[in-house]
Amino acid sequence: MKDSLYLDAYSLQKHMVKSFIWMALGLIITAGVAFVMYDTGAYFQIMYSLAQSGLSILFLLPLFIQLGVAIFLSSRLYKMAPITSKVLFIVYSVITGVTFSTLPVIYGMSQIFTAFALTSILFVSLVFIGMTLKFDLTKYSSLLLGGLITLVIASVIGMFMRIAAFDMFICYGGIFLFLVITAYDVQKMKKNYEIAQQDETMLDKLAIYGAFELYLDFINIFLYVLRILGRKSN
Repeated sequence: MKDSLYLDAYSLQKHMVKSFIWMALGLIITAGVAFVMYDTGAYFQIMYSLAQSGLSILFLLPLFIQLGVAIFLSSRLYKMAPITSKVLFIVYSVITGVTFSTLPVIYGMSQIFTAFALTSILFVSLVFIGMTLKFDLTKYSSLLLGGLITLVIASVIGMFMRIAAFDMFICYGGIFLFLVITAYDVQKMKKNYEIAQQDETMLDKLAIYGAFELYLDFINIFLYVLRILGRKSN
């Protein structure tokens, strides 16, 4: 009995580690693409060419691709092959890197490194909490969804109001919400493993999907931290 429990715990640990490795790979790809695009000026050259040719609408293409990949990965997870989920995750990471190549121009490299360091500390802390917390956060998925919807609505309102204090409130609220979601996603990964632990193919896909969700959590926390640092330096 003890051996069985040990094997289950060990297998869960391997599954979680696999997700974290894929998440880290996604972040490395995003950072690498962003740096290359920024260092070479490729992103701005592409944007300038599109503007000159009257195709400015294509500025939004990366955002539509990101949205499409996220929706497809979420809705087709159970039907797609594991390799497809991996390719989609890599594609999403690359596109995010392309859009992030403008961040050094807006904030500067020192603020980006500071934001990344702070985000890493916060993220790792909430991952640990999610793995050890006895309180079941997965029961409150509808509450977290409501929080996300509220955050989106508040962000849209903030775009029109342009009030610094309100924007800071949104940033701090966004950080808090995504930190809770990080712990929630870690607990959800553990539950998904328990459900599909006899299906190796499904576990492979769930590992990628878990990595994708954690990747999104990290990216969102990073962007809110970066906005706060940018506001405070102005």
